[in-house]
Amino acid sequence: VEYFKAGSLLIFFISIIFVFILCAVTFSNFTKYNPVFSLLFGLIISAIYYFIVKPKITLNSNINVTSENIEGFGRNISFSNILNYRTYFMAGTARIKITMNDNTKVHLSASQGMCDSKKFISLCKYLDKSFQNQNSYSIEKKRTFLETKTGYYTVIGLTICYLLIIAYSMFIDKELKFGSLFIGLGALAPLWSGVLRHSRK
Repeated sequence: VEYFKAGSLLIFFISIIFVFILCAVTFSNFTKYNPVFSLLFGLIISAIYYFIVKPKITLNSNINVTSENIEGFGRNISFSNILNYRTYFMAGTARIKITMNDNTKVHLSASQGMCDSKKFISLCKYLDKSFQNQNSYSIEKKRTFLETKTGYYTVIGLTICYLLIIAYSMFIDKELKFGSLFIGLGALAPLWSGVLRHSRK
């Protein structure tokens, strides 16, 4: 099963953006070429950085789940030591955060495009069911933001605001800018996907 430590994946994404901006700006300041070449130089260097660093932060483990513990993730996790957990799913992406009784945390994730996330997604779904069906130990499931009423009403509120902005823009400008329309839809689509996915559980 391939996965990442959640913190290292976030830092990795941020560092790619930083490398791209740094290389593009540096190339632009020290050369007189067209700005397009600066962007291409930034893309090439950040791509090289991606392929060099990605294998070093990708973790690969054989995971064995029994009725008492999880063998893998670089350690054995006993169900009796788990205080609570939280899972998060989106298209091609899964994340799990397990909090132990001593407050230590196991926070892992996998995303399509970064690794083969299918096995990790299946594993997270299996662990979710195993924890919920556990009778011997009391393992609390922490709800994600989209699983709460606050998250649900927030998404509704954002959708209403988006529709009002679109209606206002059409009333003022008399023409709809499709670029703005698709940006708004692109932002709302994953939020509604998460809400609907959790509502079917």
